Amino acid sequence: MGMVLTVLVILTLLTTVLLKMPGGVRRQVPRFEARLQSIYMGESAIISEMEQIPAGYFLGEPWNMNLPAVGMQAAGPWEKFFVPVSSGKKVFAIAGAAFRILGISEIRDLIGNFKDNLNKSILDRENLQWKSGSRRFMGQVEQRSEVITGGDLTLDLEGRSSSLNFKCDGSVNVKGKALVDTLRIYSSGPVLLTGSVVVEHLELYGGGHVEVARDFVFSGLLVSGVDISFRDRAAMKYPAVAVSSGGFVSGLRLTSGRYCGGDSLGGDRARNRVVSAREMDTARGLGSARHLPGDSATCLLPASVGGKLLAFRWGLE
Repeated sequence: MGMVLTVLVILTLLTTVLLKMPGGVRRQVPRFEARLQSIYMGESAIISEMEQIPAGYFLGEPWNMNLPAVGMQAAGPWEKFFVPVSSGKKVFAIAGAAFRILGISEIRDLIGNFKDNLNKSILDRENLQWKSGSRRFMGQVEQRSEVITGGDLTLDLEGRSSSLNFKCDGSVNVKGKALVDTLRIYSSGPVLLTGSVVVEHLELYGGGHVEVARDFVFSGLLVSGVDISFRDRAAMKYPAVAVSSGGFVSGLRLTSGRYCGGDSLGGDRARNRVVSAREMDTARGLGSARHLPGDSATCLLPASVGGKLLAFRWGLE
């Protein structure tokens, strides 16, 4: 609601200023106004969809608005909402589910859905290659998608890398000093994430133990079929979630503060199986400024868990 009111105030101020300008500029006002109005309507439609307001609710008084249809598609663990606007572009929002305590069966479903979707996402890549034996990639790696059978995978990255997608039936080791736009890994074995690596969007499943060490930082979803351990200065960047099905998410040294992780999931065996980026920062005493843009008090879970959806990124593409 605050965003909608802000847009209305900006539209009012801009219209007032433009009406005082010369005729040549004033003739551009209708097109400018129509573009802003279409963006506003698109944003309103997305907000209405996320709030689960019934279709046609705003047709009558006092709004008299026919909101456009909203498209939806999966964006890894998140949900992407989009609406075409008059400029030929799309206004979009990417959202996750508001945090709530998950039961064991919900965690099991979350992991199952994520594994299936991640596997499909990797295998459906147009440039997918199948390789046998261990593979090692060094330096800057661009647009790589591979299925590795009968071997291990090592990524020793430097500089900036873009879309990296790997399925491997052995162990996986990611290290180096790099910034990675997107990293998707489906591993049947153990996984080590280390070095000075920042991953803007991570989707990773490890069938064995997963260790996050050194200065490795990621945003996205990390899932282990056994357990997950954080050590050194490794951290998660909002929005991010770590989930284990067979053991624990350890190394956080939980003390006090606002926790958004898996306490009270149901008994000691279930404790700390789900940890969000907000809990990570609270436990380490980092504060909200270092890793959490925007509303740092909001902890998000993958959209597949259902419930209220909260947008963490808006844009025009």
